[in-house]
Amino acid sequence: YTEMSNIVKVVLDATYLAATATMQMIPLDTSVSTMFMTNIGDARIGTIGTSVSWEHLVSDDLTIRSGARVDVSTRTVQDQSFRSVLGGYYPGVDLDQIASAVSVNAAVYYTLAEGLQLWSVLARSERMPTHLEMYGFWLYDPQANIVTIGRPDLANEHAWSIDVGTSYRTEDLRASISAWVRRIDNYIAPVPTQDTAASGQPPTRYMGSIGTADLTGFDASATIRVLPWWSMQASVRGIWGVGVTINDPLPLIAPVQVSIRAVVGERALQGEVALYASAAQNRISRSILPEDATASWARADVLLAWRPIPELRIQASCTNILDTFYHEHTSINNMPSRGRSFNLGVRAEL
Repeated sequence: YTEMSNIVKVVLDATYLAATATMQMIPLDTSVSTMFMTNIGDARIGTIGTSVSWEHLVSDDLTIRSGARVDVSTRTVQDQSFRSVLGGYYPGVDLDQIASAVSVNAAVYYTLAEGLQLWSVLARSERMPTHLEMYGFWLYDPQANIVTIGRPDLANEHAWSIDVGTSYRTEDLRASISAWVRRIDNYIAPVPTQDTAASGQPPTRYMGSIGTADLTGFDASATIRVLPWWSMQASVRGIWGVGVTINDPLPLIAPVQVSIRAVVGERALQGEVALYASAAQNRISRSILPEDATASWARADVLLAWRPIPELRIQASCTNILDTFYHEHTSINNMPSRGRSFNLGVRAEL
């Protein structure tokens, strides 16, 4: 709905999830029988959501926006044997639930000068637990080498956040910088335990709330056209997080990362050189999800694209041209990133 200086939008959406996961364990010792386990026993989650947003143009320089979203979700597991097993772990907990979540936000956008804008957003949000967090049973996490068991009576996460930023745009330059702070209550994670078994088996953890967590981050980017045939792009971003209640850094958070990209040529023939770099990540979780530190690294890529005719694009590229050996901090089980690789592609536009 649009009327003069007001824009109102209403969106209704619905999702339905049916999830089943089973495991067949075949022992190397042939004298031991094959074992079966149900990890998710036919979980059914149906959700209906409604969001409303309002934008009001106060003046040529000032715009305010607000929004709200309400979600209602039915949650259950239908596999009767799985219900019995999960009920044994959580006696008296209702496996058939109706949950809801409400989120609201308000934003202000102000134009200081031509092309220069400031903005700020204040939000209060809720997140309902996922089916894995509620109904996952003996799920193995290779990143942390732990086994997790869900908890059907988990409460929603609640968060307050504030974002501030500025952007500047001219014909040849676009730049933006933003920062945000978020406090999350009832943060859902595998609850830390001390059960590091001498047998070498992965510790078993139950999903639950670890209390309050804080997150903060920033993002800056710029694109400039140096010459009609030459443009440069650069970005830098970083995130920090901590579990306040248990005094442990939040896991799986990448360190500060930088990218620089140069593009030369016209539409018919283009070349690109890109550099990606990451700081070391030594601020690691020791309790929530134990992880290893990762060293700093840098990687360079090159690309060449040719259009013999407007409808056809031929592209050749080399990723990690210096064949640098490095680890992304969020890689699974400390797997190294891929080495030097070559790609050739053809795309036709009909």
